[in-house]
Amino acid sequence: TINMRVPSADHYLAPAFHRPDHVRDDTTLIPPVLRPAILETEPKEGNHLIAYQTSYTNWDFERELSQLDRPVRAYGIRDVSESQREGNVLHRPFSEEQFVEDLATSAGVIGSPGFKLISECLHLKKPYFAIPIEGQGELIFNARYLDYLDYGDYDFHPDAKSLSRFVGQLDRYRESLEQYERRDNTRTFHCVNLLLERHASEPLLAN
Repeated sequence: TINMRVPSADHYLAPAFHRPDHVRDDTTLIPPVLRPAILETEPKEGNHLIAYQTSYTNWDFERELSQLDRPVRAYGIRDVSESQREGNVLHRPFSEEQFVEDLATSAGVIGSPGFKLISECLHLKKPYFAIPIEGQGELIFNARYLDYLDYGDYDFHPDAKSLSRFVGQLDRYRESLEQYERRDNTRTFHCVNLLLERHASEPLLAN
């Protein structure tokens, strides 16, 4: 797909949390690019779950979350200006600082399988339950790889049963995540510099 959109590139850098056996010669896989707030955060194992869902759904996500036997800190399900509790679900307004803190101290994450959030969760060793959207290839690909690597599970139309099954397997997913190598952005910047030196038409500035 990328080759169709950018057919004239000499080389491709592809951020990925998986490592396929075969990669094209003109492609280098690099670790996911992480924001400083994530790199500077040390994860702790808590009891609550994070629920992150901003896309439209035709099922009652909040009702399914309310049936879990865990506290849930939800982002995006309700448009709130301050935290609101409904049973075991605490709805949060969007705040980067608060979200990173909640994420770092969570037991696991339930949400859309966007690459950025998955990458942050894996770096913090947090199991992930993905809710892909039918017909969205990238989201389905990410969700299936989470399942394949045993970092979590996925369901297109999750209910309390499938979510509870995920919660019951958290220890297993954490054990698998111990094999995930946490990396900062050093290798990525190094690869970018090498490619610039190789392909730039003008000399690079010292800084």
